[in-house]
Amino acid sequence: MRGFAGKINLIGWDVSQAACEMASFVLAWERVKDAGEVTVEVSCTDSMAQAPWPTGVDMLLMNPPFLSYEFLSTDQRDSLKQALGPLAKGRYDLSTGFVWKAIKALQRNGVIGAIVPSSFLEANATAGIREEMSSQVGLHLVARLGSPLLFSDALVDAAAIVGRVGDSPSLPGTAFWADYRSSSTAAGLRELRRMIGSSATNHVVADGFSIYREKLGPAKESWAPHSY
Repeated sequence: MRGFAGKINLIGWDVSQAACEMASFVLAWERVKDAGEVTVEVSCTDSMAQAPWPTGVDMLLMNPPFLSYEFLSTDQRDSLKQALGPLAKGRYDLSTGFVWKAIKALQRNGVIGAIVPSSFLEANATAGIREEMSSQVGLHLVARLGSPLLFSDALVDAAAIVGRVGDSPSLPGTAFWADYRSSSTAAGLRELRRMIGSSATNHVVADGFSIYREKLGPAKESWAPHSY
């Protein structure tokens, strides 16, 4: 859309064969429509156990599995501990390991966009990860999406983070908060899209959601946005 004329190497991993086949189909169609130079490699693999991940990545987008510590298998716990290293403390969620591996895969100015459990933003078990991220990543968006009905079969509320490696953590980012209603999340995300790229509006407060600018990610402290 921005006229990028360089080469793109797109890598996708998922444990679901069906998900991989759907992604391959859709991306093949996009390549037919786009004359740009894009290579696509979609693999059915367990990316938590996969080692090593690519390095020097420009952008990494993920919707990692939400699975709390008590439901992890022995193999999953071992893979997660290996991924987190000395940061593996407390009862952390499986998604935490994906986020940390993503940070290490990005190059300077690389961007991460991830769906995470809301507990990631404020739980004691993820305090060490948040502190390490604050020293490396400038957060541009932290969103608490509110409704537990956004993802089928999910047992926890979802949140989202977007950040860039090397950006100053002292710069303000965008905080997004929505209440428990799905309609609040939908209306808030529509408003957020309208605000992107606009410097005229610093905050929007409505029934069910708030969007405002503030410094995000203060080390170990809670990152969770609240009603404005």
